[in-house]
Amino acid sequence: MRRALPALAALAVLAAVAASPALAGERQAPRRQLAQGITATMPPLDVLVSQFEHIAFSNEFGGEHRRGRIVKWITPIRVAIRGSNADAYEGDVLAMIAQLKRLTGLDIALAGWLEAGAINFEIEFGGTIPAKLRATGAACATYIDDQNFAITRVRIVISGNIAALRKHCIVEELTQALGLADDSDIIYPSIFSDASHQQGLYPWDEIMLMTLYHPRLKTGMRRSQARPIVRAVLSQLVSQMPATTHDTGPPKDGN
Repeated sequence: MRRALPALAALAVLAAVAASPALAGERQAPRRQLAQGITATMPPLDVLVSQFEHIAFSNEFGGEHRRGRIVKWITPIRVAIRGSNADAYEGDVLAMIAQLKRLTGLDIALAGWLEAGAINFEIEFGGTIPAKLRATGAACATYIDDQNFAITRVRIVISGNIAALRKHCIVEELTQALGLADDSDIIYPSIFSDASHQQGLYPWDEIMLMTLYHPRLKTGMRRSQARPIVRAVLSQLVSQMPATTHDTGPPKDGN
């Protein structure tokens, strides 16, 4: 996720897909076996806190007006799927929406035909990626507006023609459009790393979202206010991992 639009309170998040660094920190449980044969374990608490601070507070998402602030949704999200052959991808979008609802408690749903005016989250398949991003190999981009540190509107463009890459873009862009918008290689593999091409969320990705949407973290909260809360929430979530995550096996590799 990279640069911001120059307009006040308008956030543009631009995503690219890359290739793979090394795993960042380990402990003994829970364990996941990656497709490459590497065993990944939950990173230590300090690493998880660093990851959250990097992906939540970077000024790359939104510019100076929101540097070091909590930004997230506080209103219902109504999704519209548009573009070429959009119906073919509805199942993947619905599956991701269901997971994000479970992790965040947000009211997220496809917009019904009577809710056209309520649409605030658009996903366009087959759209055009900006030339600067295409040059880096990007297959998807997200544009986000916020007001008073609350996200108000999202537009995601997914241009990838390869099925696995499309699925990766759905998972990555929908996840980061909820407020954890910067990229990070502090933890790998992770949906927040451009080097990961996975088609699902690992437990350490899930608890990033669960932490952001914990009721103790308020929109606009500064990093210094949020840091002790983030640490306490992450510690609690890690201790509850068997109860708060669904062990459905590792995400598929999109390579």
